[in-house]
Amino acid sequence: MRIIFEVECVLGKKIRLTMERWHHIYYEHPEIDEMYIKKSSETLLDPDAVVKNNKDPTEFLYHKYYPKTYFGGRYLVVVVKHLNSEGFIITLYLTSKIKIGEIVWKRN
Repeated sequence: MRIIFEVECVLGKKIRLTMERWHHIYYEHPEIDEMYIKKSSETLLDPDAVVKNNKDPTEFLYHKYYPKTYFGGRYLVVVVKHLNSEGFIITLYLTSKIKIGEIVWKRN
């Protein structure tokens, strides 16, 4: 399994993106390009908010707002599955607002 990147997120978990997962995301979402790799690691390191998924308590949604120059003034959401002290990216997408759920971390 080839790892594209691995970072320690604001919650202290080691989060990774594998090449296999990246290909899945890339082909499932045709609007996504290589810039999303860099921005997804930035989002994990410096999010605006982290929300626990209401339907799956092991999934966390990392939100970071990017101005119009990047994503048209929207949030990049990186969905991560947490397993003990580690985690892996499931998918990512753009949205206009922070998703509803238990906020587990928020920028002051």
